[in-house]
This record gives sequence, C-alpha cells and structure tokens, in this order.
Amino acid sequence: MIYPGIPLKDSPVLELDYTNLSVIVIDQESDFRNGVIDPNPCGHILIRLNEKTEPRYFHVSGLDFRSFQALAKSWQKRPLVLNESAFRSHLLKHPNIKVIYQKDYPISDPKKQRLLEIMLKTLMSQKWSYDLLYNNCQFFVESLLSQAGILIESKVESLAGFKKNIRCPRHDFTEERIQF
Repeated sequence: MIYPGIPLKDSPVLELDYTNLSVIVIDQESDFRNGVIDPNPCGHILIRLNEKTEPRYFHVSGLDFRSFQALAKSWQKRPLVLNESAFRSHLLKHPNIKVIYQKDYPISDPKKQRLLEIMLKTLMSQKWSYDLLYNNCQFFVESLLSQAGILIESKVESLAGFKKNIRCPRHDFTEERIQF
C-alpha cells in the first residue's frame, strides 16, 4: 500500500517541537469477505512530532506495485510528511487500516532534541533506497529514535525465508521490546 504525504521540500516551513515524539504503527486488517487482503505482513510505522498548528507525521512510504513504472520510481524517493487531517483522512478512506500501536516519548535532554532535529532534516532531505524488510519505514523511524536514546530490539528473526536484519513494526513495537 502507498501511504500519503509530500516531500518536506514541498511543504511549508515547519516549526517542530522536539521535546516529545510519538511512534504510530498502523496495520491493515484482512477482510476476506470483501476482498481485502493485506499483502504486507509487517504494517507501517510513522513518527509524529507536534508543530504550532497541528501534529505532523514523518515516514517512508512503501513500494508502489500498481505498474512496473510506478514500482521503479518507488524504490528510491524522499521520505514524506503529512499533516493530521491527511493522516486521519487516509484512515477514513481505508477503514481496514487501524492504529495498532501508539506511544509518546518525552525527550528532555536538549542534546538529544538537537540530534533528533538534525537527523530528521538529514533523512528528509535525501532520497531513500527502500526495500521491504530492511531499509524500510521501520529503519527510518529507528534512525530517528536512536538519536533520542530509544532503542528497538528486533523480534523477528526470519520472515518468508529472510533471516537477518528484518524490521517488522507489527512485531517489533510492543512494550517489552523498547528500551528508553
């Protein structure tokens, strides 16, 4: 599934608050009676930071399988930002997508706040070479969390025959897997 948003370079200048970040994991429930089958075994993960007017969500969107041309373009693109209304609109448009994990993390150390800000600006300004199980939405989020001193212990050791460095938000984001 392709998740909405725009590259940061195309958005208005944001005045973000780095004293608190939220991790959001969303997942699509399969509904076999209505023909909705979730091809993504891992869900999708975003970071939410508050801005003066409303929260903003930062993430790396998935691969676009609608056509070969779309797929080729989606392998390497910039991370995206979306506002609260766009995030809520996406959930309303796709009623099978649910928020399955959400947690706020206060960041009181000004050094960690500054590192988070630098990492976010760096990641948002570069094209992202996306792959399904390693350099994916979770790796993007982990890169930001590590700057704030939050570490994730990966739970998935193999998935569909892949054995190492798998990042799967649906399985990795549970209370016992996060060290703060």
